[in-house]
Amino acid sequence: MIRAAAIAALIAALGAAQALTPGSGQAPSASTQVLSFAGRTGAVAPMASDYSFSMLAGTAASNQLPPLSAMIGLVNLSQINSSGFTAGSVIGWNGSAFVPMTLSQIGGQLYLTQIASGGAAAGNVLTFGTSSWGPGSGLSGGSGGAVASVFGRTGSVIAQTGDYSYSQISGTPVFVDQITPSGTINGTNNVFTIPGVPAAGSLYLWRNGMLMKQGPPPGDYTLSGTTIQFNSGSIPQTGDTLLASYRQ
Repeated sequence: MIRAAAIAALIAALGAAQALTPGSGQAPSASTQVLSFAGRTGAVAPMASDYSFSMLAGTAASNQLPPLSAMIGLVNLSQINSSGFTAGSVIGWNGSAFVPMTLSQIGGQLYLTQIASGGAAAGNVLTFGTSSWGPGSGLSGGSGGAVASVFGRTGSVIAQTGDYSYSQISGTPVFVDQITPSGTINGTNNVFTIPGVPAAGSLYLWRNGMLMKQGPPPGDYTLSGTTIQFNSGSIPQTGDTLLASYRQ
C-alpha cells in the first residue's frame, strides 16, 4: 500500500517537471512564447524578403559575391587590356575593348593639353577663352568671364550721374524746336503725340504762348514716351495753339 502511494507520487512529480520551462522553474506563458514570425505561424521556414541588406550585420565575404563578369551592366574584367597601364592612366572604351588611356584621349572630356599651365593663382577657376582653357577668377572673368564691377560698383549696378563725360559720348544731341503736337484740339481730347522721345527734363510745351507745367495735378500734363496727356482743367480748347520743343 505504501509502495503504491510512493509510485503514484513519483509519476505526478515527473508530469509536473515536463510542463516546466528548462532552467526557469516556471511554466511558459503566452507572453513569452513566439506567436508568429513575419505573419507566419507553425513551423516557419526561411523565405525571401524576411530580411533586407540594411538589416544584415557584418560584411560579405569575397566568396559570397558573384564574379564581375556575371553582373549585368557592369564591366567584364576580361574586356580590359591589362597591359600598357602607367601612373595616371584611366580606363577608356576604344570601341571594342576597355584599354588604358590618358584623359586627353577620352572623347567628350577636357583635354589636359588645352589648359594653359601658367598664370594660375589661389581661387582661380577654369575658364575658356577664344581658343583655349586657362585660369580665371570666377565672376571677375579671366578669359571670357563676366564683368567684375562697373565704375567700381558691384551688385545690381544702375546708371548714375558722373558715369560718363561729354567727351566719352559719341554723336550729338538732336534739338526739336517749335513743333505742333499731333492731336485734335476740340476741348475734349486730352491726348497728343510728338515725333520723338524727349531726353529727361528737356520738353517745353506751350499753350497759347504760356509754358505748361509737367506733372500730375496741379501740373498741366504728363509725358510717357512720345505721348502727352493733359490733366483735367488744362485740356486745350477749340482755337488754342500748342507748341513743343525738346532734345533727343
